[in-house]
Order: sequence, then structure tokens, then C-alpha cells
Amino acid sequence: MNVKYKTVGDVVVVVAKGKLMGGPETNACHVKIKNLIAEGYKKVVVDMTHVDWVNSMGIGMMIACYTSCKNAGGHFKIAGPSEKTISILDMTKLSTVFKWYDNVEQAIASYQQ
Repeated sequence: MNVKYKTVGDVVVVVAKGKLMGGPETNACHVKIKNLIAEGYKKVVVDMTHVDWVNSMGIGMMIACYTSCKNAGGHFKIAGPSEKTISILDMTKLSTVFKWYDNVEQAIASYQQ
């Protein structure tokens, strides 16, 4: 799977699509983020606008990405999560760990504050 990303200044935006339910798509997203961190990107936004569903494997991937960023001295934020994803984050108390924003622009702007 080819994970798309773009850079906006010193922020890298990784675009996730479909379902984050384990398997090659979920792993590819984590690998891409780890590679971008290794390239020196410390500010990561995952655009979840086009993610239909997240299960425990997808949540695990998000935790792994967050941990990879934090261990490298970086920051990990989520943009455009669905109501379903927000409810999962709330139920698991991960809403206290992840910073999430309604859209990519807000997430990027939060790095400037």
C-alpha cells in the first residue's frame, strides 16, 4: 500500500484512508510515519478525514505512532476523526492522550501556537 503524505512547512501530514483494522494498510501507515520521523520530521498530523472505521488494531497503530513520535522528541496529532473514532478515543480514555482537531488546517495551526 502506498501511504500518501505532504509537508506543510516543518509539519508532515499523513493521509489515512479506508479502514484501520490491522493488516497491510494499518502497518503501512505506521511504517511511513516511522520513516518520516527517521528523516527528521518531528511534527506529525494524521489526516483521518477519509477513515471509515478504526478497531483495536488501528488504535494500537495510532498508539505506536504516537510513541514513535514522542520517543524521537516529536509530536503526533490527529485531524478529522469521525464521530465513531472520537467515541472510541473517549471510551478508551485515549482522548486524554491524543490531541485531535476537526481538520488538517487546525492541526497544522496548533503547531504554530
